[in-house]
Amino acid sequence: MAQFIPVVSSMMAAVKYDRERSELTVQFSESAFFTYSGVPSDVVVDFLFADSIGSSFNSLVKKGGFEFHPVSAKDARA
Repeated sequence: MAQFIPVVSSMMAAVKYDRERSELTVQFSESAFFTYSGVPSDVVVDFLFADSIGSSFNSLVKKGGFEFHPVSAKDARA
């Protein structure tokens, strides 16, 4: 099972990636979690190792056309 990894970003607190489902879950604040579907692993690696995680996330994931939906903190951590 995938676990959240803390990130150094003013935009987000942590990320979790489920490779089998190609789902990226992002924790933006204490209670704001979103899951992005169909995100390839190479996109996740690219934004996590970029100089600016937030900027790269915006250009690669948010503007990448991936479907997303909010999830509860409880569901995100499951």
